Amino acid sequence: EQRVIELALSERQELRSAALAAERAELGVRLAETMTLPRMDIGSSRFERERAGEAGVQRGAVFPAPGRMVMPRWDFGVREAQVQEMRSRAQSMAAMRDGLRDRVRTEARTALFDVDAAGQRVVVHEKELVPLARNSLDAARGAYEGNRAGYLDLLDAVRRLLDARLGLADARRDLVRSQASLLRAVGTQSSDRR
Repeated sequence: EQRVIELALSERQELRSAALAAERAELGVRLAETMTLPRMDIGSSRFERERAGEAGVQRGAVFPAPGRMVMPRWDFGVREAQVQEMRSRAQSMAAMRDGLRDRVRTEARTALFDVDAAGQRVVVHEKELVPLARNSLDAARGAYEGNRAGYLDLLDAVRRLLDARLGLADARRDLVRSQASLLRAVGTQSSDRR
């Protein structure tokens, strides 16, 4: 069961999309914080020394001159509100991802239970109900041929056998449907399993 749930968590495309959206929202928060909050270094970070020349920018165009602290801008409150909005969005995305993860686990467990139950119904029909109905028909046929039972008793035994076979066909259909539901819950297609 745990292996099936882990497979579902790794294979479901919408869960991957939700995880990427949550990661993207977290990156948005970090970007918004970087763009809003003042830098507290003295302008001599390793990035500035090594990468400013590669970026083709003059010192002071993007990076402040060494020893100069960047002060907050006049619109700091607006920018802080944007940071808070990004944090809220990131929390919402993470909650949506976690909810989706729980739903995928539940769907996989339910589908696994349905496959198990359908498999048990098939076994009961194959091993018990159909053979019992067949034995009942043989007994009714023998009783009819020996004039110990009427024609209606024979027809009733035939009907019970047909009902048992129909129940077996329904159980097999339910098994195939539940297996398809399990594959859908796991996030794979039937051609991937063959």
